[in-house]
Amino acid sequence: MFDNKLLVIPEIANSHAGSVSKALDLVKAISGIGCECVKFQIFEPAELYKQTDEAFDLFKTLTLPREAWEELFQLSRAFGLNIFCDVFGQSSLDLATDLGCDAFKLHLSAIRNLSFVSAIAE
Repeated sequence: MFDNKLLVIPEIANSHAGSVSKALDLVKAISGIGCECVKFQIFEPAELYKQTDEAFDLFKTLTLPREAWEELFQLSRAFGLNIFCDVFGQSSLDLATDLGCDAFKLHLSAIRNLSFVSAIAE
């Protein structure tokens, strides 16, 4: 996949702050500095928190809709970027898989969920 050279993986994570245009601008910036890949975090708040948890509402504001992910993946591909994703549950795994994610990074919070790890490995 990467010609045995140093691989720099720029991670957008939640730097977009829930803004699709910011996320698109970040992909453009990454492509402009010669990187070969980009890493996103795809999640549903319920995969990480209970609705009663204080962080649930914050993560709700950071969640991008499927249409935004489709646009981000399409733009990343147009720039020739490989796409890596953190996924946190079955819903985000399904979305990333449907969109053609090239590789997954397991977040520490998922390591002990053996059925989820197995689903990623499939």
